[in-house]
Amino acid sequence: MQLIIGELRVLALQRALSMFEIRGSQLWAGRSLIAGAELLTLLLTPYSALMQSVAGAAPAPHCAGVRAIGAYCLMKDSPHWVPTMTLVSILLCVLAGVLPAIVGWLHVWAAFSIASAIASPDGGDQAAVVFLILVAVVNIADDRRYGFDRRRRRLSAPRLQIALAGLFAIRIQVAMIYFDSGIGKVFANDWVTGAAEYYVIRDLYFGASGPVASVMRALTSNTLVVVSLTWGAIVLEVAIAVLILCGPHSRKFALIACSILHTAIIITIGLWSFGLTMIGGVAIAAIATSRRDPRSHPIPPTMDPRRLISVVEDDVTVI
Repeated sequence: MQLIIGELRVLALQRALSMFEIRGSQLWAGRSLIAGAELLTLLLTPYSALMQSVAGAAPAPHCAGVRAIGAYCLMKDSPHWVPTMTLVSILLCVLAGVLPAIVGWLHVWAAFSIASAIASPDGGDQAAVVFLILVAVVNIADDRRYGFDRRRRRLSAPRLQIALAGLFAIRIQVAMIYFDSGIGKVFANDWVTGAAEYYVIRDLYFGASGPVASVMRALTSNTLVVVSLTWGAIVLEVAIAVLILCGPHSRKFALIACSILHTAIIITIGLWSFGLTMIGGVAIAAIATSRRDPRSHPIPPTMDPRRLISVVEDDVTVI
């Protein structure tokens, strides 16, 4: 494994840029997962529940400050379905992969409109805004007209450099989120003692429900199981934080760990929107940015092709 810092050497960056190719299905899939999570929020949650009054305050949306640029504030005098369908239309364009370099910034606005307007945003809504700002930067190197466009036009060096910097930033952001979450649990008594999952499963508002509830309550009644689940969550979060900063093979394991963690959370206590957003963000961060297709970016004449091919095949300098 090699940490991301080791890939910031000038020669390593030059080689990576010469083979840099972001226009693939994984970038589209990651964006689509985040958009899908937001569609679930808008389409499956009643408007009254999204905009309910919290702690005696006036019902949302609250349009003070920067929140005023959100869809629900700009269209506050319109029927509530107007801003909702405007956002849904943008998210459907994201799912279709239409003009990602342009629609990506509209996606940022849509995510901000949701996170800033609804009464009880979760961590996924807020994380989506940060992810999507960085993804919009990465989209500079995605000039496709739609998601299944297989044409690969040659891109200028500045566009590639900006996109690669955005991808680095996404990896660092993912690492910060999971490292903070994992290490933060170590300072909470219930997590250190291994009892946290016992209480999470039985929480009246956010605990397990439906057919899964009885199964999870029975499982977490066993000390060994509940300690394993509690510390397993901590280990997975820290592992994701470390692996996403390592080489391409390690990043694949980070995505697998993320999928396992959030799928388990979805099955047990729900949080669909949060889980899909985080899996989508990690999927983008885990993209193998080097491709062996020479049609997109020809090898610079100053670089020995045999040496470059050897380096790429060994995955030594691929970012």
